[in-house]
Amino acid sequence: GLISLNTFGLGPGDINVANRRGDAIRVSILELAPPSGTAPIRGALALRGSESKPYRVDVPGRYQIDFALESSGAKLGTCLLSVKSGGRYQFEAGSDAITISLVDPAVPPGPGLNIAASALCR
Repeated sequence: GLISLNTFGLGPGDINVANRRGDAIRVSILELAPPSGTAPIRGALALRGSESKPYRVDVPGRYQIDFALESSGAKLGTCLLSVKSGGRYQFEAGSDAITISLVDPAVPPGPGLNIAASALCR
């Protein structure tokens, strides 16, 4: 039979970013504690206004997720996220705040929490 890597905590996690702003943003993703002797995993997403994009995190662990304006590079916010195997995380970049919510198919989606205050971003 098929055995899911998520059963053993080794499967990927999924991040989705929705840009609700009118201007373009860049999202940088950096692994904070890679295994000894390996380079950290890095990723980036560029999103136009009103665009959504997924990012698959192949290795569970701690990641720094930085949000910035594409035009000026001005920082919009940072989340220190512990990506769990099988975890699904939704970010919404709005004009006044960035929110995060944990996506659970068994629970209707609720409002996201500001990344500055969310326990998911510590």
